[in-house]
Amino acid sequence: MTPNSTPLQRLAYRIRPELETLTGLDRAGQLLNFYTFLATAPLAILGLIWLLFATDFSLFRPHGLLFLLLLGIAFLFDRSPFELQLQLRPGALITTGGSLLFIFSLSAVFIFGPTAYWLDAIPTLTVALYEIARNKTARNHWIRLTNLTVNISNGTLGILCAFWVYERLGGVYPLPDLTFASVWPAVIALLINWFTPYVIMLPFIGMMARTPEFIGAENTNPRNFLLFVFVSSSLPNLALPFTLLAAALYTQNGPGYYLFLTSGILLACLLASRLTDIIKERAQRARELAALEELGRDIITAPPDLSTLPDILAQRIPSMFLQGRTMIWLEPDRLLFQNPNVEHPSLEILRPPLTQGEVSHHLYPPGQVDTDPFRAGLSVPIHTPAGYAGGVFFALHRDNGKIQDYLPALQSLAAQIASALYRAETHKEALLKERMSNELELAGRIQANFLPEHLPTLPGYEIAASLTPALQTSGDFYDFLPLPDGKLGFLIADVADKGTGAALFMALTRTLLRTYALEHPTDPARAFQRTNDRVHQDTQSQLFITTFYGILDPVQHTLTYVNGGHNPPLLFHANTHTPLSRTGIPIGMFEDARWTQKTVPFHPGDLLILYTDGVTEAQNAAQEFFGDERLLEVGTACLGQPAQTTQDTLLHAIRTFVGDAPQFDDITLLILQRPQ
Repeated sequence: MTPNSTPLQRLAYRIRPELETLTGLDRAGQLLNFYTFLATAPLAILGLIWLLFATDFSLFRPHGLLFLLLLGIAFLFDRSPFELQLQLRPGALITTGGSLLFIFSLSAVFIFGPTAYWLDAIPTLTVALYEIARNKTARNHWIRLTNLTVNISNGTLGILCAFWVYERLGGVYPLPDLTFASVWPAVIALLINWFTPYVIMLPFIGMMARTPEFIGAENTNPRNFLLFVFVSSSLPNLALPFTLLAAALYTQNGPGYYLFLTSGILLACLLASRLTDIIKERAQRARELAALEELGRDIITAPPDLSTLPDILAQRIPSMFLQGRTMIWLEPDRLLFQNPNVEHPSLEILRPPLTQGEVSHHLYPPGQVDTDPFRAGLSVPIHTPAGYAGGVFFALHRDNGKIQDYLPALQSLAAQIASALYRAETHKEALLKERMSNELELAGRIQANFLPEHLPTLPGYEIAASLTPALQTSGDFYDFLPLPDGKLGFLIADVADKGTGAALFMALTRTLLRTYALEHPTDPARAFQRTNDRVHQDTQSQLFITTFYGILDPVQHTLTYVNGGHNPPLLFHANTHTPLSRTGIPIGMFEDARWTQKTVPFHPGDLLILYTDGVTEAQNAAQEFFGDERLLEVGTACLGQPAQTTQDTLLHAIRTFVGDAPQFDDITLLILQRPQ
């Protein structure tokens, strides 16, 4: 109980403590319900006492059977209601209606006097007491009890006041005819009966009009609300002239004609009641389709990152489900939408069946059995290709139809949200791929800087080199190292992997090889050993790199080399060729590896082709390899040609062989030529 509570609120909280736990629309509605009961209960008791005193019990003896028949018809009228709905704003639907029981009972009053109003009071009391006994919740008891006191007070006081005036104006029972002298007192009585309920209920109607939680005063003019209440509650009164017609028919033609007319009115009422249900159902389905279409359009045009999804749902869901409570969430605990702002079941209760992909049905919203009139609930899972992602919970008031009829719309709503989630995920993946592509492109540019910007010049020799990566980054590289005494170190290498990891490993190995090759300019095997030791010391990767490192002496015209598991370079001379075979395993494969070095002569006219496996393993569309034989053929044919010509010829041969087939591996060439 808050310090700012009014005396009436404190009384309400004392009698109904559960009201303090409610918020927003729930609290406003229940407080208004309680205030209405406090005001109308005494009036209802007064009306019943007055009706008892006004009852002429002597009428039941001659007309007992007729009264029983009329009472049965009255119950049928009471069970055939009609409704009028008006949407004041998105998410706020006001329903008004009733039955034509009051028309029937008023016609009987014009025949038998106020005693006949029991034909209205008995069904009203019986049905209300039955509903109170059938419903187990205190909240429902209060709602039904308040409705009963309102109906009894408005009905009895309106009728008794109206016919007290009718009698004073000279009106008699039964209504003799439809002449002006007979009708005008009856018309006055009908008008008094029409407006008496407004006098009784005006304070509460005004309170509703001033309650923002109830009508949304920020969007709806209270005067419009009052006009709606007046018009909607007055529509049934347009049938009041039929009461006079029915009463006069009884007087002039007897009970048979009267029963025939009332039976026709009852049939029309039954048809109207059924049509009301059909119209309501079709209107609801139309709202669902329209809202789903708008929702789909909004999702398509919205930013794909889900940032505006809660706002879109807040705009579309209220017009989709005007009667009921909706909650939409994403796992683990992100609430996307909740309407109205009231308590909902715990996700811990709703979640288990949804994770299995099942639609969950609830007779009552879990955990709210004793307090909530929303007796039927549905939970629908939100599923994306990745699996369960959240759910949609919908609770429908017990008086608003079958919740199963809402299942297709709820499933479509869940599918729309799932599509938004999938779109957001694919957008996120696309951004990630774009970022990775940009990073790889940058890494490729950085890696390209590792390659020699200019090829070295060596007296008496020609050099050509190229690297064509299969991806943005490469696991291949080549390099040249100027060594003492005019010697030239050169190397070609291939990491046994692709992508960023291979590129990083390549960069590390290149740096280490350059460092130790310069420290051991005459001992390439020692440079390999130290590089291998440092790789194992500084990295935990399972990568390794095949490497050929040679030292060319332009004075002695010799080539000293170490081949660490690399494709044997081909040394062409005269009409023969010599593969420079492996002298050890790839760097990084084993920690205690050792390498040996060899020296071969480099004669005038000799051609040395160094390559990575991207050359011999290049595939065409038929998945055939370029192979060693084609490489030998091109090398033999190019013997005596300049180094650049040899490289261009070999690359052209590879491209011609591969055709339109994709490149799966880096293609690296290094050509050394000693002209004649």
